[in-house]
Order: sequence, then structure tokens, then C-alpha cells
Amino acid sequence: MKRSILLTLCAFSLLSACKDTYPTIDMHTQENAPPIAERKDSLLEAHGNTRVDPYFWMRLTDQQKTATDPDIQTKKVVQYLKDENTYAQVRS
Repeated sequence: MKRSILLTLCAFSLLSACKDTYPTIDMHTQENAPPIAERKDSLLEAHGNTRVDPYFWMRLTDQQKTATDPDIQTKKVVQYLKDENTYAQVRS
């Protein structure tokens, strides 16, 4: 009986001591969190197979890439890529 209580106390002590060593969601602030791309499921079919690509909306046509007046989708994609690059530069 004493042994099981002692083991329980040791395990609890170890868990309590370790809880602050790993980052938690509370430790992440909006400033240092990576950008999160919006997910819009698109069904793609090829060779008799169907798959879901949640980031297909980020694909730009050549016309969108070279447009002098970008559309809303292009602006969203470019802004996300800028945010991702900024995050990567800050982290390195």
C-alpha cells in the first residue's frame, strides 16, 4: 500500500515538474504563430482516382501571376505567401 502511494506521488511529482518544459498553446501568441492557410476542399479526379486537395485554391494560373490588376484570389495567395516568408525570416 505504501509503495503504491509512493509511486503515485513520484509520478505526480514528475508530471508536475515537466509540465512547464514543453510549449503549450497558451505560450503561443499571435505574433510568433505561423500563418495558417485557409482550407477549401476541392475534389480532383485523375486516372480514375479522386482526391481532396484543401489548398488547390492557392494555385494561380499564368494569367493571374502576371496580371497588372490582380483579382481577389491572387491577392489572398500573395498575402499568405508574404506572411509565410516573413514568419520564416523572423524564425531564422
